[in-house]
Amino acid sequence: EEPATELVAVPDVSGEPEQAAVRNLTDAGFVVQSYAVCSGSLFDEEAAVGTTRQVVRVGAASVSGEEEIVGLDGVVVEELPAATRLDVKVFNGLPCRAD
Repeated sequence: EEPATELVAVPDVSGEPEQAAVRNLTDAGFVVQSYAVCSGSLFDEEAAVGTTRQVVRVGAASVSGEEEIVGLDGVVVEELPAATRLDVKVFNGLPCRAD
């Protein structure tokens, strides 16, 4: 049995469809949930609804305090302990504010 502190590589799920991102992160050993968010950058790119925008570690008190694990440009944190709880933010099809 592996120790609980085993570090596992974070897969680059940036831009993947929601189901693929959740599956890839789960297969890597993380505890994953997903929810929809607005995104001006993905809206401008005409990305599909459900495209992965960001992965953050669960537990931040506020959005500004979130620890980004995977961003638009790929993996930010290369390794995390197995069973780390992650939130996958997926694009809801809308920009965050009207022009």
